[in-house]
Amino acid sequence: MLKKKVDLFYKKDLYEITSDNVIKIATKLGRSAGKRHLKYYRQHRYIKANNFLKTKVKYVKKKLGRTLNGQLVSFYHCSGYRRLYRQIENIRYPRINFGMIEQIEYNPNHSCLLARIFNPELNYHFYIRAVEGFKVGNYVKTTNMAKHVGDSATILDIMIGQPIHNINLNNSNNIARSAGTYAVILQKYSNYCLVRFPSQKMYYLPSNSQATLGRLSNSKHKLINLAKAGRSVWFGKRPHTRGVAMNPIDHPHGGGQGKTSGGHSTSVSPWGKPTKQMKKKVPLYCAKNRNNVTLKRELQ
Repeated sequence: MLKKKVDLFYKKDLYEITSDNVIKIATKLGRSAGKRHLKYYRQHRYIKANNFLKTKVKYVKKKLGRTLNGQLVSFYHCSGYRRLYRQIENIRYPRINFGMIEQIEYNPNHSCLLARIFNPELNYHFYIRAVEGFKVGNYVKTTNMAKHVGDSATILDIMIGQPIHNINLNNSNNIARSAGTYAVILQKYSNYCLVRFPSQKMYYLPSNSQATLGRLSNSKHKLINLAKAGRSVWFGKRPHTRGVAMNPIDHPHGGGQGKTSGGHSTSVSPWGKPTKQMKKKVPLYCAKNRNNVTLKRELQ
């Protein structure tokens, strides 16, 4: 009996390797409880054949919810799979971080894809976060004026209304780094720029802050459905247990006949510290605190 030939997308030859066609969202054919809602990554054979940079990869031992002294501070962390950490060039320098896109890789530690760049002048390889529209063979650079996606420059040298990511705030590139996210430049002044973050909050950032042009890749990451609790454990996340469901020895909210208030004015942690109605830190550069920022000449 001849088997029916199934035409899968990864069996086709791709003439153009981009950050959009190397990963697809797929489902399983089974109807069991762990498969009927499952949506996972199906990687193209191009990614499966890739070899990561050994000089930019290291193994990082997980903390498992404990401090350096071994004290347990989080009950909901477990080991999960062992993962190798890829070192990413967050801060990019003009004379070092430029070159051609060699290949696009999957990163187990972050939601977006990685792009491996080769600098032919220095014979240097490094990783950056892949942007939507990246193609193997394209050229990225760090200049005074960002024109193409993936180019890095200061916010002052990027046009108003353009999507940006990997923003340098307080000397740490920690803004807009997740899959499919981006920030938008709304206004530019000589000393500050008004930027709308992915959370829709607006902040005044120093004009010399570095950012990268474009929207991050793998925007379909939000469509993934793990379908069962066991698959979350593979990623190092244990199930959460409510404090009111515990015994008094395990949590301040535990014990009592039926549902009780717990004897506290507000919700507390397992160690008795309040978790709600706390005074929040005022954001330094938030647009609501307009009086804290002295704006100079406006730029177009």
